[in-house]
Amino acid sequence: MGDQSARDFASGVFDKFWKKVAKGGKNLINADDETRHKLRIAAKKLRYAAEFFEPLYKSKAEAKRLAIACAVGART
Repeated sequence: MGDQSARDFASGVFDKFWKKVAKGGKNLINADDETRHKLRIAAKKLRYAAEFFEPLYKSKAEAKRLAIACAVGART
């Protein structure tokens, strides 16, 4: 972790989980049950990360906004 702040680390975690969600959601309409299940797990991990890192932010809403911002590629 070195000189990286906890919030920067959290942002990296959000990015990692979001990439899995984005990859799994590319062809969701035609996805089989196993693929959809893996996507649900990835989405839950993203949500759990937002909840885990919530104390780094002023509020739960701010942590969720950051997770969503990371999900769409915008950094705060």
